[in-house]
Amino acid sequence: HVRTPGLYKNSLFASISSRILLALLLVIVASASFGATLSVQYDVVARANVTPSPSGVGTYADFSPAPAIDSNGNVMYLGIGGADGNGTTQVGIYTFINGQNQKVADRNTPVPGGGGAMFANFYGTERSDIDGGRVAFKAKTSTTGTAPVLFSNVGQANPGDLVQVALAGGAEWSALGDPWIDGNIVAIQGTRLIP
Repeated sequence: HVRTPGLYKNSLFASISSRILLALLLVIVASASFGATLSVQYDVVARANVTPSPSGVGTYADFSPAPAIDSNGNVMYLGIGGADGNGTTQVGIYTFINGQNQKVADRNTPVPGGGGAMFANFYGTERSDIDGGRVAFKAKTSTTGTAPVLFSNVGQANPGDLVQVALAGGAEWSALGDPWIDGNIVAIQGTRLIP
C-alpha cells in the first residue's frame, strides 16, 4: 500500500489559533503521557493525485509541509500540481473555506497592479497568515526577481482581489518579516528605509 501526500485538518484544533497550536500540542502530549484518553478526528482538505487543483491543471502532486489555519477552521496552503500547458510545474497559494478548495494565486495569475507581471513563485504558508478567510503571503513575481513581495486580500470587498502590501528591495523596504492578520489589519516586521 503506497501512501500519497495529503493535507488534513484536525477538528480538535479547528477553532484554535495557529499561534498557540504548538503549546497546545505539547500540553496534549503531556496529558496523553499521564494516561488521559485523547480523541482526534481529521478532515481531508486535499489529497495528492486525487483532489483536482482549483488552477484547472490536473490534481495536486504535493503540498507545503506547514499549512496555516484560522480560528474558523479555514486553511491556507501551498499546493504543487502537475505541469501546465507550457510545461511549467504549477505552484500556488490555495485556501480551504466552507468545504471548498479555492485558488488565491498561482504562476498563471497576473500580479495586481503589476503591468502584466505574473506570480513566479511562493514562499509557502508556514510563514503566512489567514484570519477570517482572508490571507497574507509572500511571493516572487516575474519582475521583482528574488525580492519578496507581500500580498493580501485583507480589507478588499472581494476576497479574490489581491493588493501589494510591501516590496522588499524597493524604495521603502529593505527586508520583510512574516505577516500577521488581525481582522482588517495586516502587520509585518521589517526594515523600512526612511529618507
